[in-house]
Amino acid sequence: MGFLQKFIRQWIINYRLKPTRQALKSSQNKVYQIKGPVLAYNQKMVDKRKHLKKTFDSLVDRLHKHTKSRDEFIYLTLIYFSSIGRYMVKKAPDWLNNWGLEFEKLGYSDIAENYIEHAKEEMGHDKWHKMDVQNLIKIYNEKFNRSLNVDNILNEGNRNCVKTYTTLSEQVTGGKNCYLSLAELYETEIMAMDLAPNFIAYCVKEVGFDVLKGLKFLNGHVVADVEHIEDNIVQMDRFLKSNPDKVDDLVTIGNSTIDIYIDYFTDALDLAEETLNSQKIKSNKSA
Repeated sequence: MGFLQKFIRQWIINYRLKPTRQALKSSQNKVYQIKGPVLAYNQKMVDKRKHLKKTFDSLVDRLHKHTKSRDEFIYLTLIYFSSIGRYMVKKAPDWLNNWGLEFEKLGYSDIAENYIEHAKEEMGHDKWHKMDVQNLIKIYNEKFNRSLNVDNILNEGNRNCVKTYTTLSEQVTGGKNCYLSLAELYETEIMAMDLAPNFIAYCVKEVGFDVLKGLKFLNGHVVADVEHIEDNIVQMDRFLKSNPDKVDDLVTIGNSTIDIYIDYFTDALDLAEETLNSQKIKSNKSA
């Protein structure tokens, strides 16, 4: 693929994603406008977020170094990203609803109402991921003359990171500890806004716009996260002004959330590489 064609692709997709990047910057500025304990939380998360970005960049670099099989590796990575993601989001509506009910008990009815409304928005996101897997596998099999099985790939998505995430969301942040979910949600939403636009742009640049047919969740969720991030900031500010001693507790959960997502991203790449290698072996045997 010529340099000029890739350059044009990247310019087009970056233009499309420009409002998303601007929205992220605006939401981050809100933290500095509010100040107080929510700013203290964000300052304590700076190094961890830098670590996430550095790790994610190193994973993309792994993708890019596969010069001969890069396109296939990218498709496989996206396939497994959605396969694992399906399990990661499946129980999110229940978690949000339960956290909302617990916030109501603590006297934060405004936060409770927002959480319960957010839970409704998360309904069916696991099916969204499933559709992305199906679409990506269809394109992948036709493009590379492969025969990946959708059900097998979907079953492989239930990784250890899913179990860890479930434990965090149901036990660590459950009951009266529901306030800890403020950090879990905030870090999840902000990493999507921070990492996804550049990653989507990279994938489109390398393999073309067809790949967007299988990125409905990633592309659509980033847009939805803009409002959620601002909600997260306001809610965290509301809670921390009454409980400034809880900043470090939230930082602990924020760090744990980022660690889980690093495992998630790494798992997707590892599974993709394993499958890529096995596909090469099958091709060599049949040659």
